Amino acid sequence: MHGSNSHTLVDHLFRYEAGKMVAVLVRMLGVGHLEEAEDLVHEAFYQALHTWPYNGVPAEPAAWLMQVAKRRAVDWIRKKQVRDAHQSRLIKSLHTQVPPPGPACLMSYTTNNFSYSLRPVIHRLQRKIRLP
Repeated sequence: MHGSNSHTLVDHLFRYEAGKMVAVLVRMLGVGHLEEAEDLVHEAFYQALHTWPYNGVPAEPAAWLMQVAKRRAVDWIRKKQVRDAHQSRLIKSLHTQVPPPGPACLMSYTTNNFSYSLRPVIHRLQRKIRLP
């Protein structure tokens, strides 16, 4: 089956198999990731539209689509795990990061400490600039 015949088959499979495929992927990804499951199913059908006209339709097209969608779901889960790990490391590093010395460090203290610690600096600047 080539060309428009494969497009007709993909259209038919989308109508009758897409809902089942989304249900399987939601079970894999979790209920909170319905949109991602739908996107992965659409990507599987997109791949079928671009592959089948050239390579031919597989013996079990519905199973082929399901397998492609499941593999994409596994890839999505792996990428999410890596992204979450990087994000948690970044958050930890931001919380443990020591602020650089200088005014930004001094400003993190209370208002009274801030005003006392910057008073000598402000007096020196006023003398240099000659502010009233």
